[in-house]
Amino acid sequence: MEKDRDPPRGLQFILGTKQRPHMVDTLVMANLGYWQMKVSPGVWYLQLAPGRSADLYELPPKLIAIDSLRGKLMHIEVQKKKGKEREELLNAADDYHFQEKMVCSLFSY
Repeated sequence: MEKDRDPPRGLQFILGTKQRPHMVDTLVMANLGYWQMKVSPGVWYLQLAPGRSADLYELPPKLIAIDSLRGKLMHIEVQKKKGKEREELLNAADDYHFQEKMVCSLFSY
């Protein structure tokens, strides 16, 4: 993900069309920088989600063509903006609340 570094855990992407830029979203998982989005075949625009992800990282909008329901393996590289190299995407409080929500959702019925 981030060139020569570990995947930026918690980085958010959005996928959509020119008319509706935010139809689907996801975030980068800590393990291997894995991410996935549920979309139908078509042409989509991938970009960073507004907020902390777009504040710290650069990724020009990318045009992605999905031609089947089998999925598509993609390698996306992002780069921190100048002056933001030492800033963290998630702070310790964000990480604690994220883990707390995950535990609650695992045990909810």
